[in-house]
Amino acid sequence: MIEGVRPKHFPRGQILLHQGDILHDVLVLTDGVIKLHDIDGQGNEKILHLVRPYSIVPWVFFSGKQGSMQWFYSALTDCDVCVLPADELARRMKQ
Repeated sequence: MIEGVRPKHFPRGQILLHQGDILHDVLVLTDGVIKLHDIDGQGNEKILHLVRPYSIVPWVFFSGKQGSMQWFYSALTDCDVCVLPADELARRMKQ
């Protein structure tokens, strides 16, 4: 599924996807840990889930790409991902 796609590295602490972003690309985590989190009105971070290899993010991809991101996706550790357009991943999954 990820053969021939663009690799990308995110250092620990970097936000990969922001709440409210519109889905264009999908990330396949190949190394590291991504945290899904929300930030409340007082600035407190609430961790919702930890994502490990070989997961696909953002999860909005699985809902038919409707709407925008509901959460932040940040590198809890140094992360390596493969980046591919959401439409391309959908096409590969159908094959």
